[in-house]
Amino acid sequence: MRTALLAVLLAAPTAAATVSWSVSGDTAAVLGQEARLVYRAAAPAGAKLVPDAAASAGGGFAVVAAAPAPDGSWDWTVLPLDTGTPSFVARWTLDGAPVAAPPARLQVRLPDLPPGADIKDIKSPLAAGRAWWPWLLAALLGAAAWEGWRRF
Repeated sequence: MRTALLAVLLAAPTAAATVSWSVSGDTAAVLGQEARLVYRAAAPAGAKLVPDAAASAGGGFAVVAAAPAPDGSWDWTVLPLDTGTPSFVARWTLDGAPVAAPPARLQVRLPDLPPGADIKDIKSPLAAGRAWWPWLLAALLGAAAWEGWRRF
């Protein structure tokens, strides 16, 4: 499940003709559980390559984190939101120009549940609080009636 080489060194379209990519990481994931992808980019010397996590979200994935690793690669943590074989495309900016890495396909399956398992609430339902307003209203009306009777 882990660290199968996903992508061949490819040049991404648009302004990324000068960037070559290597993508490795998870090839299979479970719906709603984080998966890890590692991107290694060979950009021109002096070029600034920055991940764009907001633009990368969508297509059946949510981006949890994109952080640099000590070896110069980038660790992306993604959360699959659809089952099947969706493609995740990491989007970057290279000196301000948008760049896309090659797509990484993950085989996403449903979580394993025991037969006959039922979905349980995270917390049990709360009981409604006791209604005090009728008692307060009755006490107020009783006090008003007492005061009215005493004056007349």
